[in-house]
Amino acid sequence: MSIILKKFHHLLRPGRDFQKNQNGQAVIELALMMTFLAMILLALMIIHELQYKNILTIEALRNEMRISMDRNAPGPFTKNIKQKDVFVEVPGRMKEVFGAPFLSQPHRIEYYEGSYQGAGDSYYKQRELYRKILIQN
Repeated sequence: MSIILKKFHHLLRPGRDFQKNQNGQAVIELALMMTFLAMILLALMIIHELQYKNILTIEALRNEMRISMDRNAPGPFTKNIKQKDVFVEVPGRMKEVFGAPFLSQPHRIEYYEGSYQGAGDSYYKQRELYRKILIQN
């Protein structure tokens, strides 16, 4: 037994690279890089979903604004506000990275609708139309 131990004593030392290559180190580095890459890809997917929902929300707000402006065109001149929030759920352990269970972003549009309801006089002077508006209190 002691002859075997003396002959192969270099095999008993921990951390020894038997084949004189760095296969083990490469596997460990690959595992660390793949974990980091997976986190980056997941973050990019979450950001992509948030941007996609932002675009859809802005389109919906603008459409609602146009419908409201068209519906209230004959009415009085007023200011209106429309707002919506976009939410994206964060999956798994990425909640710890972002520090929240979901990401949110508010969207708000302020616009004017209606038309002037006051009195006024229109007259022509030297072939040009002049409109005199009487301000009401």
